[in-house]
Amino acid sequence: MHTRYHNGLRGPRSGAGTSGLGTYVVCAAVFCALVACSPGMARAAAGLGEPTSEEIAWMRRLLVEIRANHDKLPVSVVNTINSLTKTVSWKFRCPRGARFKEIEMQVSTNHVHWDLSRLRQRRAVGGYAWRMELNALAGQAKVVADNWIMLDTEHLALQERMAKATGEPSVSEQTLYHELLHGEILLLAMATPEWQRKACDKQLDLEHLDAQHHMIDPAVNKYVERRTTELADVAVDADSH
Repeated sequence: MHTRYHNGLRGPRSGAGTSGLGTYVVCAAVFCALVACSPGMARAAAGLGEPTSEEIAWMRRLLVEIRANHDKLPVSVVNTINSLTKTVSWKFRCPRGARFKEIEMQVSTNHVHWDLSRLRQRRAVGGYAWRMELNALAGQAKVVADNWIMLDTEHLALQERMAKATGEPSVSEQTLYHELLHGEILLLAMATPEWQRKACDKQLDLEHLDAQHHMIDPAVNKYVERRTTELADVAVDADSH
C-alpha cells in the first residue's frame, strides 16, 4: 500500500521528499485507509470537521454560479464538481510487461470545515488536498483518491463586499474555481496514455497538480476577464434603459 499526499494551495510549497513512488509533498492530512468510506468517515479519519451550514450554503451558491458561467471557464471543472457528490471512477488496461494488468481509479472530494492550521500558506482563503492510495493484488491495482476542499467563507464575505463596491466579479467564484482546478488538472492528466503508463509501473505522477500555478493562474485570470467583460456589458445595457 502506498499513499501520496499533496495540498493544492496558493503560495510556495515545502516539505518535499522522495519515496519508491518518486517525489511527493506531504500535507498534514491522514489518508482514510478504507476504500469504500463515506464522506463523514473520510473527514473523521483525516481529523477534519464537518462544514458549517454557512459553509455549505456558500459552496452551493458558488457552484451554481460556476455552473451558470460554464461557457466562460477556460478549463472545465465538471469532473471535480461531480466528485463532490459521487465517486468518479474508471478503469484502464496496462501494456504487456507492466507491473499491473489493469488499474481502477476512484476519485472523490469532500467539502470540509475551514481550518487554516491544515494549510502551509498562512494567508490562504481556500485549499484543495489530494490524498491518493494505491492498493495492488495479483496484477490488479486500485488507486483511491479521497480528497478534500475548504473555503474561508468569513474572509471571502469581506472580499465580496469590496468586489461589489468596484463592480468586479465574485472573489469567491475565483477562489473556488482556483481550488477546483487543483483537482481537475490532475484528473485530466490521469486520462492521458502517459500518466496511465507510469501508473502501470507503480508511479503516481503528481507533476500535473500545478503547485506553482502555471496553468491555474492563467485560467483563473481568463475567467475573471470574461466575467468582468460580461458584467461591464450588463452595466452599460442597464444604463441605456
